[in-house]
Amino acid sequence: MYENRSSGDADPEWVYWLNRDEISTMRARVMVELGKPSEAEPLLVGVLSRYPAESYREQSLYWSWLAEAYAKAGELDQGRAALGKAADYAARVNSSRTADRLTVVMGLLTP
Repeated sequence: MYENRSSGDADPEWVYWLNRDEISTMRARVMVELGKPSEAEPLLVGVLSRYPAESYREQSLYWSWLAEAYAKAGELDQGRAALGKAADYAARVNSSRTADRLTVVMGLLTP
């Protein structure tokens, strides 16, 4: 379990980025896919409150996942607000992934 690991554990090199916030983000995305978007919201809000503001691409993606959770929960105003934040961060990077996410989530928020 993640909580039981120690700094001396022999982890594979590819897990350098894996921390509690990344695990929470993955869990939130799964909750949305399972049709439980309200369970995703507190996870993503917590992660976003701690995530570095200068990580524009990740901020954009995480805000887009929060917007999707709101959209699928029927909270369209909150979804649009979150998508606006995602778009603000996306404007600071050249990423096709963030652009694609904005398009997909905008489709969920547009009647």
